[in-house]
Parts: sequence; C-alpha cells; structure tokens
Amino acid sequence: MASQSSSSIPITKIIDMKPGMKNLNVMFIVLERGSTTKTKEGGIIVQHLVADSTASITASLWDEKGEALQPGDIFIMNGGYASLYKTSLMLYCSRYGSIERVGEFTFLFSEQLNISNFEWIPDANAPGGYIQVESRSKGGIRSSSIHPTLR
Repeated sequence: MASQSSSSIPITKIIDMKPGMKNLNVMFIVLERGSTTKTKEGGIIVQHLVADSTASITASLWDEKGEALQPGDIFIMNGGYASLYKTSLMLYCSRYGSIERVGEFTFLFSEQLNISNFEWIPDANAPGGYIQVESRSKGGIRSSSIHPTLR
C-alpha cells in the first residue's frame, strides 16, 4: 500500500472504537510488547499495548505485522478493525491492511484508560449492539458498572 500522510486520511481515535468497526485508520504509539503465541500453522500472534491521546487498547497482530512493532515506535495502521476476544475489545489489522512506522518516542498518549480492560456485553435494547461495562478487581471480588461516558 502506498504511503499516506496522517493528514490525508481520517484517523479513528481509540476511545471511539466499538466492536464491529472496520476499515479503521489508527495512529498510535507502542507502549509495550506483550505475549507471543505460536499457531498450529507455524505463524505467530503478538499482543501489544498501543495508545493515542485518548486511550490505550491491546492490538493483536499476526506474523511480520506483529514483529514490526517495538515499544516507543509510532505507527499508522490502515485497514484495522475492532473486535471482541471473549468480552474484551481488541484492535486487529486486516489481512490486506498495512502498518507503517512514522516516527518514534514523540507522541502524546494516554494510558489512563485502557479500553481492552472493559467488558462488552450485548445490548438488549439494540440488536447487534453492545454496552461497555467497566470491570474492576478488588480483593478477588469483581464488580462491574456501566461506564457512562463509553456507552
């Protein structure tokens, strides 16, 4: 895919992502590299914590796309999508999507709100819709409440 500047494409903010969103263009900084899983077919899946100025999210990326990301690097993902893994929102890059490194270290980001730490449950009032529920762990007791700003 040809290189595109971030000013010529609409960039989706992480805070605005919801399950089922497709064709996302996302600019983010890689905060940390998480686990790597080998597939039966010999591929790898790498989990990364990524962030923009609004929030952070776990990105799950296959093979060379996952290997390319290093903490501190800034990337633009074209052709991304947001989907649930169990009840957590994750960011993925489609098979035909691309990830391009556009810089390093100098990027305003927020790690205060990790939207992968919220659970998403089906919305009984909107078929096909979801409600974001904040999950907290307190002394082994898990409590949930609907997060008012992220419905």
